[in-house]
Amino acid sequence: MKHLDEKILADIQSLIKDAENVLITAHRDGDGDSIGTALAVRDYVSSLDKSAMVLQHGPVPNYLRFLAGSDGIADVSSDSARVPDVAFDLTIALECPNLERTGDVVKFIAPGAPIINIDHHTDNTGYGRVNWVDASASSVGEMVTYLFGRLNFPIEQDNAECLYTAILTDTGRFHYPSATPDTFRHVAKLVASGIDIQQICDRIYFSRRPQSIKLTGLALSQVDYAADGRVCVIPISHEMMKQAHAANGDTEGIVEYTLYGEKVELGALVRDNSEGGVKVSLRSRGAWDVARVAAEFGGGGHLNAAGCILDSTLEAATEIIKSRLLKVLGQ
Repeated sequence: MKHLDEKILADIQSLIKDAENVLITAHRDGDGDSIGTALAVRDYVSSLDKSAMVLQHGPVPNYLRFLAGSDGIADVSSDSARVPDVAFDLTIALECPNLERTGDVVKFIAPGAPIINIDHHTDNTGYGRVNWVDASASSVGEMVTYLFGRLNFPIEQDNAECLYTAILTDTGRFHYPSATPDTFRHVAKLVASGIDIQQICDRIYFSRRPQSIKLTGLALSQVDYAADGRVCVIPISHEMMKQAHAANGDTEGIVEYTLYGEKVELGALVRDNSEGGVKVSLRSRGAWDVARVAAEFGGGGHLNAAGCILDSTLEAATEIIKSRLLKVLGQ
């Protein structure tokens, strides 16, 4: 990870110091990195006697609800969201390459109010007054762990759990090449705080609802291999969701099965989206860049993990994505 420029550090401190009501947000349909980091940043801002609130588009997934403070995140896509009637005078956007990716949260970002943009996506548009974008970082969780060290902010157990979750999930359990020696040095500091890393891993990966297990079985029964097993696509339909009595959060982790095959290099989970269209999650091994594939369809992500939404039927989207992955392989 790159060294944080002194001016950027000073600007981050100055903007937070001058603010009273801080909005903290990230990309819609939050994941471990965005939610874990947002909770840690909220604790830091609150420690400075500022009002801080995390808003996101979409509910907190079941597997992340063990994180301290996650019940205080407001889902602005829900009619029951409780958002205070205040004017936020600063927005801290995390792991969000552009403001549109915040979904309905963008409605709460006051025009002209400063934005601190902290991200590690290569396609970040630099929309903030302060832009700290480091594509060499494994996760925004790693960046904020480093930031807290520069700010001399003590990372206590709740924060350490949030940041460890952020790094663990965005590196695919330290499986992706984005996990560098720097990553492990920062993780060591979090583990030293006394967190139970086995329990965290169990809560995230081995505490799935029965509905999720049933859905996984239905999904795997539809697995589609191509290019002599080098491409794997798994579709999930509305009907499969209903049959398993599953919610959107129950699909979490199923995409990883696309890479379980011994020859697979490119994988995709293609599922009907409850809000319309088809949600696509992409995975790859080695140097195959699925972020470029996602970008072609208005999405984004990282080298080995990315996603997008297609305005299509499930059947058509499955064929489109499979065809595109075959093209990546030159077939």
